[in-house]
Amino acid sequence: MDKIRRNISGALKQSQNIIIGTFNTDIPDDKIIRYCQKYSTINKSIKKLIVITKHKQIIDIK
Repeated sequence: MDKIRRNISGALKQSQNIIIGTFNTDIPDDKIIRYCQKYSTINKSIKKLIVITKHKQIIDIK
């Protein structure tokens, strides 16, 4: 989950709107989605968070 946390924190330095792609990760999509949901409720500076899964599904989290 360190990879996802680093990606989100790096993206927050550029914009409040974040798109995460899970194409090249070894982590299962469900685990990434659950982590992003938890992280988006904790971090109030995220305005929009979208996750694109390995199967090309677009999930709007926030």
